[in-house]
Amino acid sequence: MAFLKGHPTTDHTVELLVKAARLVEEVYHKPGTIRLRISFLDLPQLMSLIPRMDVAEEAKGVPGILGYQIHVLSTSATISYDPEVIPFDFWEAFCRVRREPQAENVFKKRLKQLIHSNETAAAAGNEKQQHKSRRKLTDD
Repeated sequence: MAFLKGHPTTDHTVELLVKAARLVEEVYHKPGTIRLRISFLDLPQLMSLIPRMDVAEEAKGVPGILGYQIHVLSTSATISYDPEVIPFDFWEAFCRVRREPQAENVFKKRLKQLIHSNETAAAAGNEKQQHKSRRKLTDD
């Protein structure tokens, strides 16, 4: 999740990923792995996003991202993801943003739903953990 002044914001993460989606194209995709490339012409635009983006934090903010590898010389990145969390067609929607600007709103909505489902699951997990801790305290 992106951090602005120490606070995670879904909207910031979504906006940065949509801006990145406008710049990349799919090179290779199979369930669990996608390789994306950026053209040299679009590299300055991506570089302008980098100061506002902590790639590691952005990756943590999207549930199902298992890891990534940036290939500087080929101006590409390989992303490993859990296909049970992020469906194959999610990435198709991500890549469609570059080709079809009208697809941007559909992708934003899907990304927000994905992040929100993770936040909801995390909150439920924390509540469950807090309940266990309270029960443990009262059982002693």
